[in-house]
Amino acid sequence: MWTTVFFDLDGTLTDSGEGITKSVRYALKKEFGIEVEDPASLRSFVGPPLKEQFMAYTGCDEAQGERAVEAYREYFKPIGIFENRLYPGIQELLRQLRSEGLSLVLTSSKPEGFCRIILEHFGIDVYFSAIVGSEMDGRRTAKPDVIEEALLRTGMQDRRGEVVMVGDKMHDLIGARACGLDAIGVTYGYGSLEELSGQGAACIVDTPRELRNVLIGQKRAGEKAYAPVGSMGRIATGHKPLFMIWRVVYPLILFYGIQFVFVMALAAVMNGIVYRLVDYETFTQLWDSMVGGLGGTAIADAIVVFVAFICFSIDERQRKARGGGLLEHCGFGPLDCAGTACAAILASTMVSYMVGWLNVHDAAYEATSEAMYSKTPLPILFLGIVILAPLAEELVMRGLVYRRLRDYAGVPVAVCVSAFLFGAIHGNIVQGIYGFLMGCFMALMYEHFGTIWATVTIHAANNLLALVGNKLTLEGTVLTIYNYVTLGIMCVGLIYMIYLLAQRKRVNVV
Repeated sequence: MWTTVFFDLDGTLTDSGEGITKSVRYALKKEFGIEVEDPASLRSFVGPPLKEQFMAYTGCDEAQGERAVEAYREYFKPIGIFENRLYPGIQELLRQLRSEGLSLVLTSSKPEGFCRIILEHFGIDVYFSAIVGSEMDGRRTAKPDVIEEALLRTGMQDRRGEVVMVGDKMHDLIGARACGLDAIGVTYGYGSLEELSGQGAACIVDTPRELRNVLIGQKRAGEKAYAPVGSMGRIATGHKPLFMIWRVVYPLILFYGIQFVFVMALAAVMNGIVYRLVDYETFTQLWDSMVGGLGGTAIADAIVVFVAFICFSIDERQRKARGGGLLEHCGFGPLDCAGTACAAILASTMVSYMVGWLNVHDAAYEATSEAMYSKTPLPILFLGIVILAPLAEELVMRGLVYRRLRDYAGVPVAVCVSAFLFGAIHGNIVQGIYGFLMGCFMALMYEHFGTIWATVTIHAANNLLALVGNKLTLEGTVLTIYNYVTLGIMCVGLIYMIYLLAQRKRVNVV
């Protein structure tokens, strides 16, 4: 099991190509009189020791190579060092690795002082227990020498089986092999799959997210304290079974309890105040519009959102404190939001057809649904159905119920049980079947994105589709246009789901 990770810098943590190639171009012109129009043609200088690269590129001797390095630093130290950027996801990767208890060490052929400046510039120096680079006088530039120095400083000379080297160039993998270490190649930097293949890497990954999965997954599997991501394992919480059942169930009691108490309180207020001011028939109509409609429920949902968010936040802090159980947040931007909404409409339509094919009906549900849509004003319908209900139900069902089931029983059990409960709370056979199938879909999407906003988006898109279907009466050309638009949205959703499935391909094992 790897407990210590040696990271290369250029091409692995930072995209430093711009600063390095511009510095090389400056040195080539000053020392050799060579004009290079396109700095991108000098990408081969990113990663390997500079003196050797200058000698290979120009055919110069060692003394000229050393002078070229000095010229290179004239540009690099004040300017080129900051023409640099972190690869997307690197800071989150380092934070997660440290939270899992892995020790991180920087091992670069770049001068150690420059390495430290770069890490401090990006605010990631705090994640590293040691920063090891070359000397300014040219000593310790070969990768094996840097790795051996890092092993010495960290006291890992006799525990090499616990160390893995991560780098983007074959020099990193060759250096690791020379020192008896395992290595992981990354293709998002300046090395290619072709370059890294055949160099004895334990595996080759394409993104920081894949790298995170490999490093954390092997550690959890090795410790046996936590099961690998996506398995049947459970988090070792030490909770008794009855307490675990209570923690799963009480969010549902909280959800319905708040709604019941609020409606009863509303009834008392209206009976004590409104009923005295108006006649019985007017009072009944007002009551139906508030409770038989959606107004009172919407206010209750707003209270649920507030309470459930507090519980959800406490849970996440506790998971972080014990170092496990946190979902991997892979990012959920505007394009993901739009794509997920389209996929939700696709899934909702397919599930609706499935429920229709089963030919199940619930007269009471249909009558209640018709009354709610007919008695409630459109703005209140939108606020309650499209905004507040998704927030309240997702925080309770996915944020609390699903996440706690996942902690105790693993992903498959959590998906099935939470989906069953989500269907059951609707109280009728039609929505029960629909809720179960959509609950499975939403739990899996939550697992993929690692953020509650993904399932809120799905839930809101489903409810918006239902709102449009129940409130709009379309005929003729308008109906045809509406159907074509819906079909187009579903096609986009299908394409997006195929894209997400393609992203599930994780590690290319060599």
